[in-house]
Amino acid sequence: MPDQDVTSNIMSNIAIVTPPYFRPGDDPLDWLQTFKRAIKANGWTDTRALGMASAMMNEAAESAFEPPIDDLTTFKQFEEAFLLIFQLTDYKKNALQQARSYRQADDEDVEIFISNMMK
Repeated sequence: MPDQDVTSNIMSNIAIVTPPYFRPGDDPLDWLQTFKRAIKANGWTDTRALGMASAMMNEAAESAFEPPIDDLTTFKQFEEAFLLIFQLTDYKKNALQQARSYRQADDEDVEIFISNMMK
């Protein structure tokens, strides 16, 4: 029968909940929320969470980090950098798409149209 310490050590290194893989274009808030649930369920330390975050991103996503993920020391730092990079990028992309698709209505005054575009 295996030693209880050995069994506990093995179990602590197994992911109970597998976090999702992240690629640019994925919903950053949804990914982060799911990843944080995996951290809690698996009982990961900051160091382990940072390592897993790096492992669960494709190369393009990981290379967007400045400073690099390897230079971060807490998951909170990762979370802030992640949201700054990917939420802002997503927001800009969506805003550009909305601006490109917005059309002035036939009965819409030019000033109102411009005001709506500036929102």
